[in-house]
Amino acid sequence: MTARIGSTVLLALVGVLVFACTEASSDDVLVATRPDASAPIFTESDSGSGVDASGAAGLCPTAKCPPGHATCSHSQFPCTDLLSDDDNCGACGNVCPQLGGGDHPNMRGAMHCIDGQCKLSCDYGHADCNGFVEDGCEADLVSDQNCGQCGLACPADHACLGNGLSPTCECTIWGSCGACGNICPESTDPPFPPEWNANYDCRAGECNKPGCLTGFSDCNGDFDQADGNGCEVNTFEDPLNCGGCGNKCLVSEGEICEGGRCICRCGAACSQAALDSDVNNCGACRFECPEGEYGKDDHASRACTNGVCGFRCAASWGDCDGMTLNGCETNLGSDPRNCGACGVRCDAIEGQACVDGRCTTEECKVQ
Repeated sequence: MTARIGSTVLLALVGVLVFACTEASSDDVLVATRPDASAPIFTESDSGSGVDASGAAGLCPTAKCPPGHATCSHSQFPCTDLLSDDDNCGACGNVCPQLGGGDHPNMRGAMHCIDGQCKLSCDYGHADCNGFVEDGCEADLVSDQNCGQCGLACPADHACLGNGLSPTCECTIWGSCGACGNICPESTDPPFPPEWNANYDCRAGECNKPGCLTGFSDCNGDFDQADGNGCEVNTFEDPLNCGGCGNKCLVSEGEICEGGRCICRCGAACSQAALDSDVNNCGACRFECPEGEYGKDDHASRACTNGVCGFRCAASWGDCDGMTLNGCETNLGSDPRNCGACGVRCDAIEGQACVDGRCTTEECKVQ
């Protein structure tokens, strides 16, 4: 009899809870209407005399902001992220300053909100090595004084070389072997036959070591044999040994070996799948998808989908108005009318905010 009463109360409580949490306008997408499965619906008393219907926990819409967020008076949406918003950094209204009083081309960086503090963020290949924010990111990281990092100076007879991603100090004395300035003497060994495509050179830091010329390999392994044929394979061109011995191109699918890489020319059988997604050959060879003219902050990039040109939205942005001219205009991480996806509405009656693509909720209890 006690078990039957408990089941009846359980069903009643769940029904009341769902009704209380789902009552909203028909235009809203409801969020988190189910009770928390980990919370007990009722508990037996120690005396076993009956049911303690003290309440059931669940999640209901709320206007309260999670930690690190606040509703600022001049923000477009409620619950602004105070940890990353340049106009509300750490607190509402705290705007990160512009370097040099405006967009100064020589600053090579800008102030941005990082972890709730306005910090200097440098452009690619530059750094603030002197510690003065006033002159921005003054140091070029592809320089002999700061090669890849602040204070890393290149030694004599070295120069900082690289593309900005990982520059290193390289020896400027051509022909050095093993150490900068170590020039190998001319080999006294007899030269190899021309058809062997081999020579004596600096290899693994040692002078006058025998080996293959660049772009050739000894794929049959007879280099050290008197009757061998040296480095017989041109790995720049051989489709059966493309870039290395045994690396075969898909010749039957139309691949060729060019410069040591297996290349699929557009129009060959191997290129058919690429025509569905290649922005430079979209649907047909040499048909390039045009660059969009959506505006400065369109949050979109060109894309080829199933052979048709279009655009792709950046993460947390969406094209909710269907107008291509303004690109991906909607912030899906903050817009309560398009929260996480276009058309997903938070509860406007409760003032529910959208934070990181989710409508805000809080625990609720039904007596």
